[in-house]
Amino acid sequence: MALSFTPERAVYDADRRMVRFFAHDDALLVRCAVTRRALAAVASDQSIESDDPLALYRKLKARIHAVARRKYREHLREADGLIVVRRKDLSAN
Repeated sequence: MALSFTPERAVYDADRRMVRFFAHDDALLVRCAVTRRALAAVASDQSIESDDPLALYRKLKARIHAVARRKYREHLREADGLIVVRRKDLSAN
């Protein structure tokens, strides 16, 4: 149950206001996302100046991936199977 991430495959989903990214657990594709609100909150806390959600994701990916790994291990998924990293997850990490 070890996730490996593919950060270059991240895309911004404007409809759901989140950056979607992917991980693999062996041959299993794991869909993940981080909300734009979470990215903005962390960027503000760390004085990172950027409005580009993909740029923020790339700067904060180590922290985001750590939360996604934990949520994956704990089976904390949305109803559709998506692992979503939210503002509260990043503020607690």
